[in-house]
Amino acid sequence: MAPYNFIATRDDAKKVFTAIITQSVEGQNEQFIAPDLSNVLALVAVSTSGQIVAHIHEEESLKAVDFDTSIESLAKSAQEMSVDFDSDPSYDCGFRTTENARFIEDEVITFAMELNAVA
Repeated sequence: MAPYNFIATRDDAKKVFTAIITQSVEGQNEQFIAPDLSNVLALVAVSTSGQIVAHIHEEESLKAVDFDTSIESLAKSAQEMSVDFDSDPSYDCGFRTTENARFIEDEVITFAMELNAVA
């Protein structure tokens, strides 16, 4: 299990896109998010107009993640992953969830991948 995970989601209406970086939790799957968000290092939700509507950004903890964790980059990634998910059925995103997979009610996972720690 990789120490961190990147998850991109969107709502069914395709109006809000979210990028999430989590710290892996022993015994849980890669898409696990603790109910109290204790394993969430970053969460950036962005609207179709590009306005950031919500965010969590644990800057100190994110320094250990080998990935561009800036708020702007995460917002852009969330939107791009949704477009790629829709436009190319053969799009290889590391692994793809089933069509009816739900992250939370009315959200679809469009992309997920494991992230490594900074070497």
